Amino acid sequence: MIKYDFQELLLEAAHNGTLMTQKHDPDRLGVASWTDYRSVLSHELADDLEGFISRGLYNTYYYHNSLHPSSPDYWVIESVDSGFNTVASGVPGFSNWPDRMLDRLVVVSGLSQGLHMFGESSVIIQAMMLSGNLTLMNTYLDP
Repeated sequence: MIKYDFQELLLEAAHNGTLMTQKHDPDRLGVASWTDYRSVLSHELADDLEGFISRGLYNTYYYHNSLHPSSPDYWVIESVDSGFNTVASGVPGFSNWPDRMLDRLVVVSGLSQGLHMFGESSVIIQAMMLSGNLTLMNTYLDP
């Protein structure tokens, strides 16, 4: 797969309405019914998600996630000069207020949700790599 193919997958999921689930939608930040920690995309990114994808101002790293053997695809998106100061925020369970900024986007293909996106910290991703849970398979750099 090349970066263009990945972009097409993301755009298809965005058109189908599955790329940004309710749990990660900033317009649902005021809903504090999620019991676990969650990430919420920034309003700025969510409002221009298809534009962000189409512009391609990001590097993508494709990993195999051993923690989810039935859906191991795990793509990390690192924004490169995209104009977005924050791509996502972390929100504690039962809260409607973020408590941290997240500097990466992750795309996974869950069994029930399909291809969808959420925010993550590069520190957490690095820890997952060091523990052996993520194995780098390919890299798609911004042209």
